[in-house]
Order: sequence, then structure tokens, then C-alpha cells
Amino acid sequence: MLGSMAGVVLGQRSVLVIFAVGAVLLGSAAWLLAVRRGWARAPAVLAGVSLALAVAVTQGRQPFQFGGLNFSACSLTSGGAGISEAGLNFAMLMPLGLFAAVATGRIVGPALVCVAVSVVFEVAQGMFDTGFCVGQDALINSVGGACAALVGGLVARHWFRRSKHAT
Repeated sequence: MLGSMAGVVLGQRSVLVIFAVGAVLLGSAAWLLAVRRGWARAPAVLAGVSLALAVAVTQGRQPFQFGGLNFSACSLTSGGAGISEAGLNFAMLMPLGLFAAVATGRIVGPALVCVAVSVVFEVAQGMFDTGFCVGQDALINSVGGACAALVGGLVARHWFRRSKHAT
């Protein structure tokens, strides 16, 4: 199932173009921010690239159309979402949460970024008619990203603590 979904999504040129451009732009921005803030650079770049992938997958599958601010198009649940779709939603922001937490050494900030990104993506899907705006999806995306941020933050704290003891 995951392989066929990846083939469908990655087989679309718009997704690949948005990902490539976004990876360069967001990866570069993450590098600069990491240098400025003193964060770990490689995980910061990976967080930027994973954000680019999430943007490409959520916003690049359908032709872009501005339908106006139509918040009535948002629903709380999707009704027909299966377990595989819920799993993909859970995993979508995990790389962002994990790498952002490893880069910063923090948990709460990256978790909140995942929540904000998820809400923005869902609202944008409804506004630009690139998908369905579903509150349940935003919640599942947020939980996945926050769980990954927790793991990444704990790994970073252990890693940084070990490197301080080694010196």
C-alpha cells in the first residue's frame, strides 16, 4: 500500500518540482538559521528538507486554485479514512519533528512547529482546493510530529550529554 501511494505521489511532476525547489530553499534557510542559532546544522537541513517534502505531498498533488477563504469546507472527521491513510498522516510530520528536535535539542518548540504546520496545511488544502481540510488529519499529523519531537529531543539530550562528558 505504501509503495503504491509513494509511486502515485512521486510520479507527479508537480510534486517533484515543488519538493526539489522547496528542499533547496527550506534546506538553505534551515542551514542559515542553524548557524545563527547555534543548532546542529545537518539535522536542521534535514528538517527543512522534510518540511519541503510535506509541502510537496500535501499541496502539489492537485492544480493550484484559490477558492477564497472557505472555512466551511473544513470538517472535523473524514468519515472514510482507513487505517493506512491514518498511518500516513501520523508519519507525515515525523521527520520534521525528529530532525528539528535533534537540531535544536528541544522538544516543545519542534512539537509546536509540527502542530502549526499541520493546521496550516489542512487549512491551505481547503483554501486552495488541493485536498480536503479535515481536523482529524491535523490532529493525527500533530501527534505524529510531536511524538517524533519527543524522541528526537531525548536522543539529542543524551547525545549532547555524552559529548560533554567525553571532553
